[in-house]
Amino acid sequence: MLVMTKIKAVVFDLWETIGTKNISVSKTLQKHFDLTPTHDFLQKYERAIQLKKWDRQEDAAKSLLAEFDVELSPSNIDFAVNLLSNSINQATMFEGMKELLVELQQKYKLGMLSNTTNFESVVLTNWGVAHLFTSMVFSWEIGTIKPSANNFKVICDKLNLPPHEILFVDDGIVNVEAAKSFGMRGVVFTGVDDLNEYLDKLFSGQ
Repeated sequence: MLVMTKIKAVVFDLWETIGTKNISVSKTLQKHFDLTPTHDFLQKYERAIQLKKWDRQEDAAKSLLAEFDVELSPSNIDFAVNLLSNSINQATMFEGMKELLVELQQKYKLGMLSNTTNFESVVLTNWGVAHLFTSMVFSWEIGTIKPSANNFKVICDKLNLPPHEILFVDDGIVNVEAAKSFGMRGVVFTGVDDLNEYLDKLFSGQ
């Protein structure tokens, strides 16, 4: 189905691209604690828990609650811990994604570039696909989050490829535009079928 092209690697986002938590953590927090859904809510959420490696989920939960000025009471901490745990336990891959990764891995390097926590990144092993990736870069490892140019530089360095030889796939338009600005090819993920169609058109005849 896929033929060799000038693209030598395909880099994927994790959440809402490879798979889904089946829970909107940010929206659940907003509803439970009556938080205002500001334009920068997601960025604040990511900065609170995705920029460092945590030893305990409780510590991550406290940082998350503190970011939004929520009282660090035992019940609030327990709620946040359970929410974070459930988002991992209920996470699933999108149907057809594993097959696509297996097919791509036969001809291209695969990379992972994700804003996520060290607890959440283990889902790739749980799903049985971690071994398919040549390199994986997580925000908690490098201390920056997409759309920072540093994240794209790190994955390029790990793959040992220039940006123009890499295709980046992410559900976030801002992240895809940042990847393009860095010199990568980029496509917004809207579903496995749509991505398959895009890849067929991109790779055929090149």
